[in-house]
Amino acid sequence: MALELTKKARKEDYRGCGKAWAAIRGGKVVALRYAGDHRVVSGWCKEALDRARVTRFCASSRYAAERINDESFSAWREQARAELGSLRGVRIRFGMASGGVFVPRSGGL
Repeated sequence: MALELTKKARKEDYRGCGKAWAAIRGGKVVALRYAGDHRVVSGWCKEALDRARVTRFCASSRYAAERINDESFSAWREQARAELGSLRGVRIRFGMASGGVFVPRSGGL
């Protein structure tokens, strides 16, 4: 079931297709936080690390970068949920934003 975004959420939060947490009130999305906003390791850096698996040093560097990225995601997830949870009378759901709507993933958070 696709949920519409309020005008405010569309203007302030919506940036196109992506996995996100949504604050839902009255069957409409009042705020979004994209899961991808946590990125510490940029795309070109990740690509370079993926190609550099040949040496032990590069492998350990890749492992360190992945751990930093994982820790960053955990912190961002908690921050996003806290921000959305501070809005009154909302339910928080994880899913996909696309085409100006939000589709919750079955199973809740």
